[in-house]
Amino acid sequence: MKTILRFLFLALPLSIQAQSWSTNVAPISTGRADGAAVALNGQIYAMGGGNYSCGVYSTLQAYNPLSNAWTTFTPMPTARYEFGAAELNGVIYAVGGNPGCGAPPGLNVVQAYNPVSNAWTTEAPVPSGGWGAAVASANGKLYVIGGTDNPTAVYSYNPSLNSWSTNSSCPSDLLFRAVAVSGGIIYVMGGNSGSTSSASVFAYNPVTDNWTNEAPMITPRVDAATGVINGIVYVAGGGNPSNGHAVSTVEAFNTQTGTWSTVTSLPFPVEAASGIVVNGTMYVIGGYDTNYNTLDTVEALTLSPALNIATAGAQVAVFWPASATNYVLQTTTNASSTNWVTVTNGIPITGVMLPSTSKAAFFRLQQQP
Repeated sequence: MKTILRFLFLALPLSIQAQSWSTNVAPISTGRADGAAVALNGQIYAMGGGNYSCGVYSTLQAYNPLSNAWTTFTPMPTARYEFGAAELNGVIYAVGGNPGCGAPPGLNVVQAYNPVSNAWTTEAPVPSGGWGAAVASANGKLYVIGGTDNPTAVYSYNPSLNSWSTNSSCPSDLLFRAVAVSGGIIYVMGGNSGSTSSASVFAYNPVTDNWTNEAPMITPRVDAATGVINGIVYVAGGGNPSNGHAVSTVEAFNTQTGTWSTVTSLPFPVEAASGIVVNGTMYVIGGYDTNYNTLDTVEALTLSPALNIATAGAQVAVFWPASATNYVLQTTTNASSTNWVTVTNGIPITGVMLPSTSKAAFFRLQQQP
């Protein structure tokens, strides 16, 4: 697999960088959908989930990107799917969820996993639970937004007190919303009410306890995977009511400009997958395909760093590779494009002087196979 350089650059406004998806990632042990994943200590912890035949899992596995391998740890005490999870102070919290098929009562159970002791504990239950809630950590607390028991409720958990507080209600009563945290703000995106999916986006500030209405996504979707890279929120896949099946489209939200753009699609459609970012790479784990088969695949989104060269005065771009391998210089006039052109005739380089007359606007080093 090709990898991309690191390089020195001046601070620039948030921008959508060129993207590429890879499926050369070790699959998870069992195909599953509606599970949860969190990042901790450079690894991905994926847990729970289910399938369309009423199978429900309690499995906990960790993926190490360096070894491209999964390791199994102590399972959750309660098997569940359609639940939320987040990391807070080095502890992984699993909240609510659905214990099985047949529309049983939703869970309000909260269980915490300590990776040091490889053990789970049961914490104070969330005041109103169910499945389909959005769960995130911010401002030193755990936040649970919605769920089948009370779709607009917002609760915050203080781990020091092992207690819950009630916060300002969410403006919408949607379920299965995508959730992401960027700059300390919690974003909830899409979701559904009945058979109708939404493109709505709401932002919650945990410091002020206030909600704002943001620009909607381009495509309505439910059960999408999310990740945040360099302040950009990525929403991948999900279910689209226009076709009733999983989609492969990926959209990016620039939190500085409040605008959405379409970026490189997933290699194949997927719904109810888990999304998480580790070391600048977004992973989309499991989910359903268009026929509601559960997937064990892991798709990885890698961004290609790009440097915007000023239009006046000679510029020196200083590149350095991540390892002692060969790199060539590539250019493009659109950083969101996949059309990067090699301009060094295959001759490896580690740095270059770029004059202001250069026609290309963006540059990168690409590792050779």
